[in-house]
Amino acid sequence: MNTSTLREKLHQLINNASDENLPSIYQAVDAAAVAGINWWENKDVIREFDDRVKSWLDRGEVGYTMDDIDNEINKRQI
Repeated sequence: MNTSTLREKLHQLINNASDENLPSIYQAVDAAAVAGINWWENKDVIREFDDRVKSWLDRGEVGYTMDDIDNEINKRQI
């Protein structure tokens, strides 16, 4: 199972959890989290990023600069 599928399943588990079960789920995930792991050393994460970038480039999508984003935010705040 790839990282994306695992994340989706975890989101579903959290979203469907009862109020009573949510603290237990949190404790299990929190206990499993290891502070010393760097995402850039995880080959699954890197592969997923690479796949996303390739898909993005193959479709010819255009990105936005921070100036573009700031300008759009300023326009919408008025």
